[in-house]
Amino acid sequence: AYDGIRSKLIATADINHLGGIASLLGQQLEIFSMLENQFADCLYHIKNRLRDGQPLETSIEFSANMLNNIAIGKHLSKLLDIMHTRNITMEEVLKKERTGSIVIDSVFKLLLNSMKKGRLAVMQTADVVHSYLSKIRKIEKCFL
Repeated sequence: AYDGIRSKLIATADINHLGGIASLLGQQLEIFSMLENQFADCLYHIKNRLRDGQPLETSIEFSANMLNNIAIGKHLSKLLDIMHTRNITMEEVLKKERTGSIVIDSVFKLLLNSMKKGRLAVMQTADVVHSYLSKIRKIEKCFL
């Protein structure tokens, strides 16, 4: 009898635990989705600053200031704080810090790789990626 009750308790605890994990994962997916949706706006500001001749760090700082009241702006501010407090480059920060979003992390990786080819390459990369992300947002809105 004890083993039967114990088994039921363990099964119930496992189900509750899995339900909690599923809930947390669902929340994380919502956060990633929100960050990814806001990231197109972020890239818009970054590409425009790059077009004006600003370096990537300054462009990211401008974007963080423009979007400081939404999640992506707060994330960029966090990256800038890490850069300033650790006294490292934005390139080092972007290599080490991950958002958890494959899209955002991949775009930052593309921007870092294009930095090796110069400011024009970074600007063109940001412009192309912004264009694609904007189109993806429009398509997603049609399905909602």
